Amino acid sequence: MELESSHKVDSAVRDKLESIDTLLSLEDVMQILGIGRTLLYKQMSCGDLPWVQIGSTRHISRIDLTEFINRNRKGGRRVA
Repeated sequence: MELESSHKVDSAVRDKLESIDTLLSLEDVMQILGIGRTLLYKQMSCGDLPWVQIGSTRHISRIDLTEFINRNRKGGRRVA
């Protein structure tokens, strides 16, 4: 009986985790965008790229990064 209720909690936690956006480290974001730390911090400080601070570490959500890229897209065709 205890095992069943434990399994239900794990399933509920798993469902909640699936709805949480992935957080990327600033190093990951710099590599993805191909930019340096100075430009990344500039984008963050002016509010163009929202960030989350957990302890002393800053992170950027995958969704915010995707939106930032789409807002700054110039010309060409958008790939779905």
